[in-house]
Amino acid sequence: MSRPASESTVDGSRSRSTAGYVLAVLFAGNLLNFYDRALPAVVLEPIKNEYGLDDTQVGVLASAFVLVAAIAGVPLGRLADRIPRKTVAGWGLIVWSAFTAAGGLLTSFWGFLVSRVGVGVGEASYAPATGSLLSDLYPSERRSRANALFMLGFPIGTLLAFFTAGALAVAFDTWRAPFLIAAVPGIVVAVLVLRIREPERGAADPMRVDAPTQGAGRRKSLLSLLKVRSMYGLILAFAGYNFAAYAIGTFLTPVLQRYYGLDLVGAGAIGGVVIGITGLIGLLLGGRVLDLAARRSPASRVRVAAICLAGAAVLSFAGLAAGQQMLWQLVLF
Repeated sequence: MSRPASESTVDGSRSRSTAGYVLAVLFAGNLLNFYDRALPAVVLEPIKNEYGLDDTQVGVLASAFVLVAAIAGVPLGRLADRIPRKTVAGWGLIVWSAFTAAGGLLTSFWGFLVSRVGVGVGEASYAPATGSLLSDLYPSERRSRANALFMLGFPIGTLLAFFTAGALAVAFDTWRAPFLIAAVPGIVVAVLVLRIREPERGAADPMRVDAPTQGAGRRKSLLSLLKVRSMYGLILAFAGYNFAAYAIGTFLTPVLQRYYGLDLVGAGAIGGVVIGITGLIGLLLGGRVLDLAARRSPASRVRVAAICLAGAAVLSFAGLAAGQQMLWQLVLF
């Protein structure tokens, strides 16, 4: 017996409302993800001065976070396939919020390093768990838009970190203040994540394909993936992009302070413009441009992305070559 059209409409509206709420909660967590991640870069000079660090040790600090996050993401992703994903994401948020606060309390470089490693482990849980959740909340025709909205947490969180962390450090007369303050909303959002309704796996897909359960099946799937030659090029491209992006993100604020003579608040504001606002514009326009390119051929997306990255590299060189009296050139390029 078919259901009345009005009842189906109500259920569909309720389903979209639930998906929108979950997306909003997960977005808030993703915003905090990138906010907490960017904090050390904003107040790097006070941290360096207090602990007596050189730039090599600062690089080790940033590299340890990225390396641990990359390695931990694999087992945590598998864990998200076995237990409720909201549990993985929610407890991951609690872990990284707690370690963020610990970074503001510990009094040695090695203690601070351990705290950033802990933040990396916690944040590594969020992307695989939330990505899977969103794929079960939105059908394929609406999924790209949902993912784009979710990923706005990256530029907005980074922007907020650059604009507020320096101001908080100055207001409280310590670089530790933003680390302690950031932990509070993290715990609140974690509770909201743990309370969301877990969707059925594969609920938004019209077809379901059972994953191989036997070891031989898994090995066959892995071998098939390893034969995709384009995958290696994409891995190298992402590695190169992240190498440059994290280097600029880590050392931009110190360069603005040391070379251009800006104070902590001013350097944070300029960094927010260079990284946060431009990242927001790029994310909003990038998906649209790539979708238009894909109308010609699927491979056009990769070509356009490659051209954009090459252009970004050239403009980065032009910006970093700016003299001390030409800060506008650094910001513009």
